[in-house]
Amino acid sequence: MWLATTVTALALAASAPAAAGNPAALALHRQDCPAGGKYSVGVLPDQLLQGLRGIGVQGDGVYGGCDYARTSTGSLSLTFLVVAARSASQASKAYAAFAEELAGPSKAKATLPRYGDQQVAVVDRETFEPDLLVRRGPLMWELSLKATGVKVLTRASALAEIGRFARKQKARCGC
Repeated sequence: MWLATTVTALALAASAPAAAGNPAALALHRQDCPAGGKYSVGVLPDQLLQGLRGIGVQGDGVYGGCDYARTSTGSLSLTFLVVAARSASQASKAYAAFAEELAGPSKAKATLPRYGDQQVAVVDRETFEPDLLVRRGPLMWELSLKATGVKVLTRASALAEIGRFARKQKARCGC
C-alpha cells in the first residue's frame, strides 16, 4: 500500500508543474457543469492580461462560463477564470488586486471551506450572488455566480451552489 501511495504521489507531483503551465487543463471542463448547460471557455481577455502585466504578473490563463438551470423565467450563469502565474509571489499580487476589486460596500463576506493558501468569498447584499477567489502557490482561480431573468437566489442556495463548483475547481487544480 505504501509503495502505491508513494508512486501515485510522485506521479501527481511530476505532473503538477506541467499542468501549472496549462491553465486550460486546470479550469472547469464541460463535464463539470450541469447537464444541458451552455459551456464556453477561452483565453483571458486582453484587458485582463494587460492589467496583470501592469502589476508585474506574468503567466497565462483561461476564462469561461456555464449557463445552466435555464427556464422560461431565467437561468444561472457561472463564470470562472484560472491564472497560472510564473511564481507564487506573482499569483499573490494578482490575488491582492482581484480581492480589492471584490471588496465593496455592496458585498458581504461569506464563509466557505478552505480551498487554497489565500481565499476570499463575498456575497452581494441584495441579490446574494456569490464570488469566490482562491490562490494556491502560483495558481489563482475565481468563480462567480449570477442569476439572470427573474431567477432568485437565497444566500444559502448561492453559497451551496458556488461551493459545489469550488470543490470541482479545487480538484482540477490539485490544491
